[in-house]
Amino acid sequence: EKGINAEYMGITQQSSKLKILISTMGLDNYGADMQYIKKGLLGKVYLGSSDITNLGWDHQVGLKGESIQIFNNPSTVTWTTDYSSTTSPLTWYYTVVDVPGDIWNSSDPIILDMSGMNKGNAWVNGHHLGRYWLITANGDCDSCDYAGTYNQGKCRIGCGRPSQDWLHIPRDWLNQHSNNIVLLEEWGFGDLGDIKFKSRISNVVCASIGENYPSDNLFLQIECGTSMTITNVQFSSYGTPEGTCQRFVMGECNAINSSQIVEDLCNGKPSCRIPVSYSTFGDPCPGVNKRLNVQVQCARIPIN
Repeated sequence: EKGINAEYMGITQQSSKLKILISTMGLDNYGADMQYIKKGLLGKVYLGSSDITNLGWDHQVGLKGESIQIFNNPSTVTWTTDYSSTTSPLTWYYTVVDVPGDIWNSSDPIILDMSGMNKGNAWVNGHHLGRYWLITANGDCDSCDYAGTYNQGKCRIGCGRPSQDWLHIPRDWLNQHSNNIVLLEEWGFGDLGDIKFKSRISNVVCASIGENYPSDNLFLQIECGTSMTITNVQFSSYGTPEGTCQRFVMGECNAINSSQIVEDLCNGKPSCRIPVSYSTFGDPCPGVNKRLNVQVQCARIPIN
């Protein structure tokens, strides 16, 4: 049951319109009787002690801004320039910005840092970048075992970090000047001044592949970014390794020569190709389905 104070909502004895927004973040995608899973208003609606369930409701799917696609053509609506006191939920924001010259002239990936906002969606030049959500992950991020029954606390990563604060922007979606950025901020408060273009240099690259992958010539491809080379193999295990990137751990089965083989194939190169086969690593645990997990560190090649 959810209750909302009518006075706080501004409802008076005169005629008022009551609008209820239902946001569905996801549906169960496994289990029995999925056809009976429901989202939305699942019971009666009361205003104080009055049952208003059957007073006549209109139903609309999506928001008006979505239906007219203001993220493709922001000029179709009138925007206000005074947003300093805007705290209401479901607020659209629009601005035109340039990409800073140092970021535009680099070859590094470009992101939109949404750290100042809360929860919503972002578009640049009509392209949907995805959802940002500054909720912080809590729980146990130190262990991961996919065996057994699934639950929402299993195999969490990034505890203490926002769920999604960086949105990657493909370079061919951007112009150096006059980029249209449209936001739909669902919670309605935040600091727009903290939104920034940034370049992200990723110096850690991970890859993983299992023997059950359908291929007659199985290999693992590792590749650093532009003008970068592999300088260190931080993790390598052919056998039954576990975990995720930057959290790989050895399993009960491991080929003891895994690291040396990967180092010989990869160190000092911008990319490398590692055959995943018994002829490369041997067979550390016969009869067990094995995989190869690799994590390397990349560094920028010095320019003379």
